[in-house]
Amino acid sequence: MRRTVVKLSKAAGSLLPCRPLRILARPKSMPGAGCSQQGSSSSLPIVPKNIFRSGTGLLIAATAAAAIGYNMATTESRGGWWVPTSHGHLEEAERKVLDVLQSDVEMSFVELDNGHRVRTMVVNRAKHPDKTPIVLVHGFAAALGTWAKNIDDLAEKRTVYAMDQVGFGRSDRPEFSKDALEAEDEFVANLEQWREKMNLESFILLGHSLGGFISLAYSFKHPQYVKHLILADPWGFAVRPAEGTAFERERPIRYKIVSFLSDKINPLGMLRAVGPWGPGMVQRVRPDIHRVFSD
Repeated sequence: MRRTVVKLSKAAGSLLPCRPLRILARPKSMPGAGCSQQGSSSSLPIVPKNIFRSGTGLLIAATAAAAIGYNMATTESRGGWWVPTSHGHLEEAERKVLDVLQSDVEMSFVELDNGHRVRTMVVNRAKHPDKTPIVLVHGFAAALGTWAKNIDDLAEKRTVYAMDQVGFGRSDRPEFSKDALEAEDEFVANLEQWREKMNLESFILLGHSLGGFISLAYSFKHPQYVKHLILADPWGFAVRPAEGTAFERERPIRYKIVSFLSDKINPLGMLRAVGPWGPGMVQRVRPDIHRVFSD
């Protein structure tokens, strides 16, 4: 697998202000392999296929949807005034974020065979009927609106598809398996069922952060549909060292504490627990999000 760096568009810097867009060329086992090489980078790790079977960090992916919280209806009924979220808040936030788009945008809910509804956006469908479309998969604690500053540029050349992954945004919030490998398969299955409903037979797959992790897992399982795979700042995990090894013994205590807590507590569950102080905490921890989307 080659390591390359490409420039997607000037808008990529708006979404990822601190990190360049990275691309992994398609594995030889995937048809149509190859992307034009713009340069090389020694800082980009090659992500082996066995990361999806290592069990390390996959617990985070396993609880990614659950980390957002209960089903939104449950959150509203249990949280009441204390948790400042609701269907109405989500709808209004989506409208404000996507209001900047100048392209032809279609919004809908797509119902999968497993019963989950997926919030879906299609941009410039009629404008590029003969071009390979691009599918955007957002990251952790995000939604399709994350791509708002990229979509118009991407849609100049091809149709753009984006969705709120199941468990995020305005899509359904089912309970995922607590087993890491089963949860990974559930994410991939949801993406595949969505592809079937959208009648996409060949597409470019662009995943950011957790979306990069899921996109790579999807590409290994369904390579026949992925013409090119682009990973923007993707998640990846090495095999966890066995208990008792030198690495495990020498890890700073603070990392051991964080590792222990991450197995017990969802980070976004903690934000819900603090109720009305949650949004302010997000702005303090991730000021870049507010900076990028405040205008």
